[in-house]
Amino acid sequence: MLVSGTVKPEDADKIVPYIDIKLKGNSILKSQLIILDILAHNNWERPIYFVTGYHNDALGLEEYFQLEGLAYRLVPIKSQNKSWLDYGRIDTDILYQNMIKKFVWGGANKKNIDIDYNHQRTIIVVKARLNYARLAKALAAEGKNEKAIETLNFCMEALPLEKIPYDPYMADIVEAYFAAGATEKAVEMTNAFCDYYYKRLDYFLKQKPFIINSAEFEIQTAIQYTSKVAKACTANGKQEMGEEISKKLESYYTNYVKTMPPAGK
Repeated sequence: MLVSGTVKPEDADKIVPYIDIKLKGNSILKSQLIILDILAHNNWERPIYFVTGYHNDALGLEEYFQLEGLAYRLVPIKSQNKSWLDYGRIDTDILYQNMIKKFVWGGANKKNIDIDYNHQRTIIVVKARLNYARLAKALAAEGKNEKAIETLNFCMEALPLEKIPYDPYMADIVEAYFAAGATEKAVEMTNAFCDYYYKRLDYFLKQKPFIINSAEFEIQTAIQYTSKVAKACTANGKQEMGEEISKKLESYYTNYVKTMPPAGK
């Protein structure tokens, strides 16, 4: 494992003696058999990567994933599996080199490049902004605030909002700026974030009931994402700002509930 580079020498004491794989159900897919065969014979000689977790072929191994960019490397080090968005460990040196120094987004920030819906959707699917936010938070936790802010600035320059609109992970970017001590930037982004979603909520909630019902996902996610930003403000010394956002959201939610038909009708 050390010779192949799967684990750094300084992490040798974290290597587990074995990895349990618990198969669920009374059947197995051919794709799972292939993965099991690879795991049984690879002997940690070559790297094994998964694009994502939480699918049949991941075999419940998310606790042994290491985020290294747009993919996870299987490593014999047990970490955490907190949720379908937060699992696996982060080696900040590896992830920083891959995402900041090596990977190139191919001009997504250029004015003459059109990022259509499908490409915008792909950037959401690969959780690009979330991965930058996770790296920044990990760097901040290690006391490397300058690198954390550099990571976030790189993300926003490579994937600017004017080309790649707000997605489910922008709130994580705001949280990461707070974590890195860039409070002024975080507050600035919070104001812009709220302005964007307030306008969307204002638009949807003034429509007729059948349109509001069709926009249920947009309305609920707008409230959910903005609530996450409010919590970030409250947790990072901007309690007044967080309370103001929360009260605004309560008002929106109250108005939204009023448009819903009574139960049973």
